Amino acid sequence: MRAIILNGQSYSLVPIRTFRALRNLPQSFGVSLFEPKDYTGLAALDQVGADLQSLRESVLASVPITPSRMELPFVVDRLQEAFEVELRTINPRIGLREPEVEFAVAGFGDVCRTWAYALIRGRGAAPDFVSVYMDWMNASVRISSQEHVYTRHGETWHVHILNAIYGRIGLEVKMPSEILYLADSIYACPVEGFMATLLQEVAERLGGA
Repeated sequence: MRAIILNGQSYSLVPIRTFRALRNLPQSFGVSLFEPKDYTGLAALDQVGADLQSLRESVLASVPITPSRMELPFVVDRLQEAFEVELRTINPRIGLREPEVEFAVAGFGDVCRTWAYALIRGRGAAPDFVSVYMDWMNASVRISSQEHVYTRHGETWHVHILNAIYGRIGLEVKMPSEILYLADSIYACPVEGFMATLLQEVAERLGGA
């Protein structure tokens, strides 16, 4: 994400490396400094490429060839069901916990449904998927209520974690003279790219049909 929307206003995200260089900060300054991640019990995705490809092919094969626009909500329901069935099939080799499975299924359905309704409302060409997807992502951005205090060069900064649908994405840093929003992808969800690509492929097939 290059920008976020908070309270209806857009803010550019400054890359964490750029901010460190500008402020002469140590490499440790970032999300992991304030809220390190506990990897205990997390799913393993480094050896399931073939399984994810199988999921992708199964979901795409479930996209009907010629759905009408008014059929799209029902089509999305069936695609979400197909995604869930395939995800649960491969999950013994991934190790997602039940809430994580439900979260992934709900997110898949939410994006497809959001795009489908944009297509139904529109006239002519299908809506731009990237714009729809980024709006969906932006709507999920939240600032953590927990505040961290950081002292540097005689200044006191108040730092909050930025969260989005796939997890922590950066920091809000309140300094005496300004507030900046920083992008830090150290804890980027390993399947975020896969999901974005799959969802775009589904949208393109539905839009083309």
